[in-house]
Amino acid sequence: MRNVSKQHSDLKMESDKLKYSTAQSKSEAERCLKQKNMLAMICDQLMKDNFDMYLKHEKMLDEEA
Repeated sequence: MRNVSKQHSDLKMESDKLKYSTAQSKSEAERCLKQKNMLAMICDQLMKDNFDMYLKHEKMLDEEA
């Protein structure tokens, strides 16, 4: 009976560690997704700004000619 009780206790402890590890992994994944989305928005804005600057430059060149 003691053997079974010790095994049960060990399994419960291992299960708790796995639950904690899983929760940490989910939290880290969510944090990484938020960062990815933020970086994608920044990149999109930079691309838009760069394109707008290109169009403005082209317009200035046309006006000079």
